[in-house]
Amino acid sequence: MKPITAIISTGLALLACVLHFTPLSVWFTAATAFVALGFFGLYTRKLSLVTILGLILLFALSIVNTTRGQQDYFAPAAIVIAALSWRAVLTHRDALAVPVVQSAHLPQQATRIVRGTESSIAVAAIEPGMLLLLREGDVVPVDGLLTEGSCVVNEQALSGLARPIRKFPSSRVHAGSIVTEGRCILRVTEHGEHTLLERLRRRVENSILTPSVTAHRHAKLLRLLTPSLIIFAAVVGVAWAIWNVPAALIVTSAILLCASPSLFSLARDTRDSLRFLVQQGVLVQDAQTLEKLTHVDTVVFDKRGILTTGEVRVEHVVSYSPFTQQQVLNIAAAIESKSAHPISKVIVAFARSHGALSLQPVQEFHEEPGRGVRGLLGDKEVLAGSETFLRKRKIKITAEAKEHVSAGKTVVFIVQEKEVIGHIALIDTLRPEARDAMHALKKHARVIVLSGDHEDTTAAVANKAGMHEIIADVLPHQRAEKMKAMKEAGKTVAFVSNGIEDVEARAAADITITMGMRAAVAVESTSITILRPDLSLIPLAFQASHEHATVAHKQRQLAQRYHFVALPLVAIAGVVIAPAALPALAACANAAITIYAAKRLEKK
Repeated sequence: MKPITAIISTGLALLACVLHFTPLSVWFTAATAFVALGFFGLYTRKLSLVTILGLILLFALSIVNTTRGQQDYFAPAAIVIAALSWRAVLTHRDALAVPVVQSAHLPQQATRIVRGTESSIAVAAIEPGMLLLLREGDVVPVDGLLTEGSCVVNEQALSGLARPIRKFPSSRVHAGSIVTEGRCILRVTEHGEHTLLERLRRRVENSILTPSVTAHRHAKLLRLLTPSLIIFAAVVGVAWAIWNVPAALIVTSAILLCASPSLFSLARDTRDSLRFLVQQGVLVQDAQTLEKLTHVDTVVFDKRGILTTGEVRVEHVVSYSPFTQQQVLNIAAAIESKSAHPISKVIVAFARSHGALSLQPVQEFHEEPGRGVRGLLGDKEVLAGSETFLRKRKIKITAEAKEHVSAGKTVVFIVQEKEVIGHIALIDTLRPEARDAMHALKKHARVIVLSGDHEDTTAAVANKAGMHEIIADVLPHQRAEKMKAMKEAGKTVAFVSNGIEDVEARAAADITITMGMRAAVAVESTSITILRPDLSLIPLAFQASHEHATVAHKQRQLAQRYHFVALPLVAIAGVVIAPAALPALAACANAAITIYAAKRLEKK
């Protein structure tokens, strides 16, 4: 119901108070108070049991006394209704705006391409493998891969970030994206409920609807609190009945109306924090995960693609006499072409763009994950890998190469017949927001960088970002062991990665955080998904979690103190105050403290 019903209820209640002091029959006052109560019930619909019992007791006593020609309490009852009406109006909180991922509207029709011919097709009839034409202004209805042409899309419906992203053939495009420029053809891979947009929607819905541990705790507390308040009011009433039975009933009613169980459950719901985070581009698995985040004391970051942009590029190719740079590059590209590692792909692409158009075939290829590769080019053994990879084989490196490692660069050494013939230095830029994000995050937890790179390379990145600690030279299968070791040491660990690799390490962590649109693909298997590549959203999630816990704790303290002070005061106030005034005063105190608590929450 709209607040107008509560305003009418208040007006009628005040009218009942005025009628009480007129020559009109007391039943006019009673009727007005009852109508006010009716409007109040229409507005609130949800009253605590103790408040209902207090109102029933007060109205019942008034009716009985009126029929006997004794003092009625309809005017105090009207004041009670007015106070509770305004409490309901002023503590009412509107729902937050709909989260971004909930607001995208997909088209009903799309343009299909069949053998070069365009035709209209209902989105519901689209199947994987079909080709769709996307033009400027179209909302993409399905997930898929571009097969032809290029376009610029806006993925705000998914990530919350309104920025143009250029897509090329083989690029993935998701439902809900808007084509802002260009014309391209999309091959459908997922449609309907299987699209990333629908999966994100389900994740948001489950996240917000799942009750938190605090909510369970509050519900349990209320189940114990209600009978305790009723028993307390009954005991006080019995004590008063020894002296004055009507006064005992009034005092009992006043205690019930003074009690405010809603104070315990008024603390900011986790759903508010979860909705706020969704609007910022942060999807939290559920309310329990948000609350669990307050206990995390160690955050471990994967280096490449998380702390850095992940856009690795070759900075230097250094050759040692008698080899030339081109020869070193050709040999490196040939041996690296057999590997699927991202750095291998960068080296091969760089070599092809610098003249290495045909690569020598490789025999007896072997890869040591995270370390390097070896194989035969013709009859010569060739190695390409890290300093650790070479040191294990007792191959020495030059001082110049060590300088590149110390500067934070990733260095791949090229070895032929156990002789270092050159090295390739690659750089990966630190994210611009990394230092500020780490500074904010260090208020909540210890931050550590985990990397398979050399210790000097990892340390250089960590120092720029301002991190507490580094764990370097870690092989992929050792990452999970590092997580388990931290947990065994009593740490509660969150692991930040791209969500695609490091499955075992993510499973070993207490909280998993993935970042970027690639990570969104793994949304069902991660605790927190950061939809856009922005490290500053991680401390934001921690801040929201800690603020929720702090506000809930302060609210519980306020509720406890109020009941410990107010209820005993009401129980003995009838000695110095006319009992008839107690229900109205008690209801006003109830309304005042609840309104104060609600307004204080709004400022948080």
